[in-house]
Amino acid sequence: MKTPNKKNGEAEIYGIKKTRDKLIFTRKEFLGAIGTIGAVLSLKPVEALADKIEVKGLDLSVFKAHNNEVTALKVRADGEIIASGSSDGTAKLWSLPDGKLLKTFPCGSVDDLSFSPDGKILAIGYRNINQTEFWYLPTGKSLGRVMGHKVRISPDSKMVATLPLNNTIRLTSLTGLKPLKTLSLKDKIEVVCFSPDSKLLAWSGMDHQITLWSLHEDKVLKMLAGHREKATDLCFRSDGKILASAGEDKTIMLWSVPEGTLIKTLEGHTQTVNSVCFNPGGNWLASGSSDNTVKIWSVPEGSDLLTLKIETNEDVNVVCFTPDGQTLVAGGADKTIRLWTMPEGDPCFVIFDPSVTEKTDAMQVKQMGPGVLTLPCGSPIPPGATCICDCIADSRSYPGTEMVCTCNTITLPAGAALSGTMICICNTITIGSSSTYSGYHGGTTYYNPGTYYGGTTYYRTYWYPN
Repeated sequence: MKTPNKKNGEAEIYGIKKTRDKLIFTRKEFLGAIGTIGAVLSLKPVEALADKIEVKGLDLSVFKAHNNEVTALKVRADGEIIASGSSDGTAKLWSLPDGKLLKTFPCGSVDDLSFSPDGKILAIGYRNINQTEFWYLPTGKSLGRVMGHKVRISPDSKMVATLPLNNTIRLTSLTGLKPLKTLSLKDKIEVVCFSPDSKLLAWSGMDHQITLWSLHEDKVLKMLAGHREKATDLCFRSDGKILASAGEDKTIMLWSVPEGTLIKTLEGHTQTVNSVCFNPGGNWLASGSSDNTVKIWSVPEGSDLLTLKIETNEDVNVVCFTPDGQTLVAGGADKTIRLWTMPEGDPCFVIFDPSVTEKTDAMQVKQMGPGVLTLPCGSPIPPGATCICDCIADSRSYPGTEMVCTCNTITLPAGAALSGTMICICNTITIGSSSTYSGYHGGTTYYNPGTYYGGTTYYRTYWYPN
């Protein structure tokens, strides 16, 4: 976890623990969150215990959720699980609020995701094989596949719409995955979306127009023309009365439903708008763009309320709200999953997978020994250093062959030597013999800073998480 330091604004890292009415962040719980199970990096002020770890100059882009760009995100209806998909050939399930990686689906290049309304089925669209696979989450077993790389499950759970790499839309029953109907069209279809009452199907393709189709009457209701280039995403408001469309022409259009009249054109992005999503209340619309920004718009006025800049200057591919509307989730080309509080737009979490979070040489620690050096949790131990926190070697595996020591587990005598291949998961180490340990009390390590006599300068590259 990472929170602002009240004194100097620098980052601090904590573990997370959920109680009945609040979240408490501690270092010990964070140690249990890292490793191979995933974790969240908190960026909002929280109630934290004194046992904390400072990280200076941390670049959030090092906290990766996938090995390649994030191409799809969905939050389950109960708000407890986020599904993410990537062109790295995996889809992942993450728990909220702790960010634990629950499951990884090895699959093809993921183009789309859709949860069933009851949250028991996850549909994953694979672009490289032009198929959608349906996973029954309670058992973790596949229910089968249908043709198509884009997928939407209807809100009434009766139907699935998939888009093969041609000019058709395939409708399939969710129960048994039985074919229902194939709509053959003039142009290749790029995006598809059900209305909240499951009575309408909206789609758009290479002709830049948006079609409103009545599933009950089996006919076109309206053709919506306005985008100068192809539409990239469609989203109905929760009441079904407004349809938002995003386009390669850098605009977002709001359409009345079922009339099909243009309410407003939203302009402000400078590159392709890749994704749009209404909040549950329907008064905000979020958009993600290749201009490296996420925007929040008022609906139906179309005012640009908030712009969130991605510091890595890479595309934002997908945005979505949590069901309570209090959090916005975004993923993109920088391989990260970021969350902001709404309506403030304050960054609150980054979800990451330590197994794909690469080591970085972006930070260096300079120590003139002998003396006392404070390093972030997970820092390699410089030559001749010993841990002075209460730690003991642990057998968990981390990238490479390095061993780690885990604080707050067992108290060892001050200066207990660790092998040179170990990593100290505490925040204080000693260098040289002039530093004096003066006791341990109340969860805090106390030390005498010692005297600096000059001598060897240690330059050590470190990274976090471990």
